[in-house]
Amino acid sequence: MQFQKVSIIKNEIDIGRIIPFNPSEGEYDFKISFSENDYEVNFFTFLSVLPEKIEISDTISWEITYHRSARLKPTVIHLKEKSSNPKYKTLPLKRLKDPSIHNEFPIPFMKIEIPSNFKGKKYKPKVKEHVIFDMEAANVAEFYLTHINFDFDLFAKKWPTISLKLMVSSFEFFATNDLLTDKYKLKYFMPTGDEIRTFAKMIIVNKDMGFFVNIYKNPEFFGEKIIVTFIENEFADALMGLSQIGYENNQGRVEMLSAYKEDLRRDTMSKKEKQKWEYRFNKMQQRLEREIKRNPRGSFQ
Repeated sequence: MQFQKVSIIKNEIDIGRIIPFNPSEGEYDFKISFSENDYEVNFFTFLSVLPEKIEISDTISWEITYHRSARLKPTVIHLKEKSSNPKYKTLPLKRLKDPSIHNEFPIPFMKIEIPSNFKGKKYKPKVKEHVIFDMEAANVAEFYLTHINFDFDLFAKKWPTISLKLMVSSFEFFATNDLLTDKYKLKYFMPTGDEIRTFAKMIIVNKDMGFFVNIYKNPEFFGEKIIVTFIENEFADALMGLSQIGYENNQGRVEMLSAYKEDLRRDTMSKKEKQKWEYRFNKMQQRLEREIKRNPRGSFQ
């Protein structure tokens, strides 16, 4: 298998790399590097209100690794110093999914935000080594790990309500359960007037793995540093499917229904598969409700 690097660029500026390595039956470890660009790491724990930050004075000399669990070692995201005797700073994220392609729903991987006035070095193409992801006019990208066969159009036909949640909900929502976590996505993701633009892109990385990426432009973000955000994503599937949506009933009244229930009411899958997902989401709901009760601000949105 060819292990190509995902090269993230914007207007010919070299932003960074996503590098998969150490594969095992559809699961991967990842290294994330922002080359010679300065960046800041934010993270959201489950049901948190505000982001926390990892403080490092010189992030250029550090890279990020996302390791799946192994034996007695849990899934972990940490910063690693680029040296022969590296130091590590581990993000205090405990509720993490393993980076795997074996998931019905795309796994929230990371979000990057690039200042509107950002300046950096010009990208030097390496055709045999790099898969290029060009953000073009966008400066915000939300990365979701998927199988190579993920097709958003087919996904939207099978899961029309959940797919809409995936598109319009902020990346942070899948940890915070708060629709207002990222006010800028609410403000800028949907086009206005006659605007026509790309909402999302699919990156094919190798023979079995890819990234589904939501993109948009936040013209209000200025600064010197790239911001990269990670979340506790263990309950992302549950929050995609169990979050509430409003619909008009036969009496013309608006009622609330879980997103997955709205999708299962439609003729998009067999009866047997519907029963499977009803069972799975019921299990997810039981577990999610237990976790939410432990948190004073917990509730379904």
